[in-house]
Amino acid sequence: MFAWKEKKNQTSQIRAIQAGEKQATTANRRAIGMLPSASVHGERQVFHCRDMKFHKLLLQIEARQSTCCLRIMSPSKKSRAAILVFRGRVLGCIYGNKRFAHQVFDYDALQYTLADMTAPDTMIEVYLLTQEIALAAASMFHSRLMGSTGKDDAYDLLQRAINGLTRTKSPGCVIINNCEGQSVCMVYMFGGKIVAIYSFLEGWLEPKFENAELCLSSVPDPQVLASALAVNSIEDALRLTLSLTGLTDHRPQQRSSFRFDFNPYDTQDKLPAFSIKRGAYLTTTAAG
Repeated sequence: MFAWKEKKNQTSQIRAIQAGEKQATTANRRAIGMLPSASVHGERQVFHCRDMKFHKLLLQIEARQSTCCLRIMSPSKKSRAAILVFRGRVLGCIYGNKRFAHQVFDYDALQYTLADMTAPDTMIEVYLLTQEIALAAASMFHSRLMGSTGKDDAYDLLQRAINGLTRTKSPGCVIINNCEGQSVCMVYMFGGKIVAIYSFLEGWLEPKFENAELCLSSVPDPQVLASALAVNSIEDALRLTLSLTGLTDHRPQQRSSFRFDFNPYDTQDKLPAFSIKRGAYLTTTAAG
């Protein structure tokens, strides 16, 4: 009887994760929610660590050079984490635990996350991402930030951010927050165009500037933040990554942040055109 009840609870938890896109609210209150959500039409899988060997899953993702996102929730450890994977390597990781006052990022976050995966009740959600969205989202971890005086008009900032990323063709992300600093919309950019827009109220939207404006107009006293991935090529991006299994990499040196001028009329900061076709390309497959 107890085993049946436990199994029912597990099934309910997994269904709750799988239905997450339908439970969108007006704002994102968790830092791990900053990473791209699963596409409505994309393949996603949810595993209980007690039912599978997570090391095998990670090895498969590395071997297949998949580009994907992993979301990890551990009830017993009271933690949540998200891992951004690019071509089988960790391009960003964020970890939160009720024991910690702040979120943990990158190398330390990955170590905590791997440790929590050993708990039997930990759940792992896996879904594929396009490489363009993954690189755009990575700008939140390895970024040049848009300068702001704190008194800029939000509409002007949105225009300036998108113009700057369009001109430089840098992978980047524009974030629209409410007055409490909670995210309501994410605009992902790559190759000089908007490749995706995600609203925490309506889900994935058509990648048009008008939809970004609509998200902005729906928020009283909105805030606009923007970042550009501080690399010039795919090879540069791969140099920022860590091993997903944690078996081969040493702790990286502290990475610095760079200021990035998003002024569309100033060409001094222009970066070389960034193409997804640079370097070897391997078609990704779903992690099994």
